[in-house]
This record gives sequence, structure tokens and C-alpha cells, in this order.
Amino acid sequence: MSMLTITGRLLHIFEKPATKRGDEVLDPKPQIQLLGEYPLPNGDFRHDLVTLTCDDPKKYKELLNKNISVPVGVFAPGKNQVIHFIPKGANPSLA
Repeated sequence: MSMLTITGRLLHIFEKPATKRGDEVLDPKPQIQLLGEYPLPNGDFRHDLVTLTCDDPKKYKELLNKNISVPVGVFAPGKNQVIHFIPKGANPSLA
């Protein structure tokens, strides 16, 4: 069970192309993009687009343009950097 969940409208499903790091070629990765509302201290909100790596894009095809919730993991590899990802085996749900 994940402690964090992101909810938003599923806007796009795509495959990030393979990349090269030195002599190593990194595999392409399926990703999704969610548009959500980020609450502000004054009671207003701003829209925020989050790109998440997923293990199985087929799970998301039927949910395109719908509000969904997905469990997420988060880590910070450096100062002012935050990376979000969907844990392997996690399933989306309608919000």
C-alpha cells in the first residue's frame, strides 16, 4: 500500500524514447501525464502537470480523459529535484 496518491485527469499516454548514458543504452519507458489541481495557502489552486513512469500502459488506455487516482512513490535525487513514479504492480482507479 502506498502512502501517497495523486489524483488528476489522465491527459496522455506515451513511451519515452530510449536514452544513452555513455556506452549504455537505457530502455524506453512508458509514461502517463496527469493534470491536477495544487491547492494554495490562500484557498485558490493552480493546475500542475505531472509525468509518471508506469509499468503497464495498457491499464490506463480505458481511463484516458478521466479523473483517476494512482499510488505514487517520490524521491529527491538532488537539490530542488523531485521525481514521482508509480510503483510496480500499482493499479489506477477512477476518482
